[in-house]
Amino acid sequence: MKIQILAALLFLAFAGCKKNYFKPHALYDGVITGYDLRKCMSPACGGLFITIKNDTSQYRTSQTLSQLGIDESSKFPIAVELNYKRDTGIYHNFNYIVVTHIEVVH
Repeated sequence: MKIQILAALLFLAFAGCKKNYFKPHALYDGVITGYDLRKCMSPACGGLFITIKNDTSQYRTSQTLSQLGIDESSKFPIAVELNYKRDTGIYHNFNYIVVTHIEVVH
């Protein structure tokens, strides 16, 4: 009986371990236009500028290119598909977003 329970648990553990190859369902077309090079003491400065297709707002992220998995030597503008959420930290009043998934479009 113990062997059957152990075998069932191992089967469930291996059945739950599979690669996730699907794309997230809500990818937005966007462009990383460059760094915000303004220097000020406020969180309203710095980060990367991101525009999203069919959205008139210009967003920023405090994430760096390397944190997003993009080569630092990439030339701007960088066309991307991304998922994001509004930044709810200290940047919440300054139109910052947190990129949760990003792919460079070639």
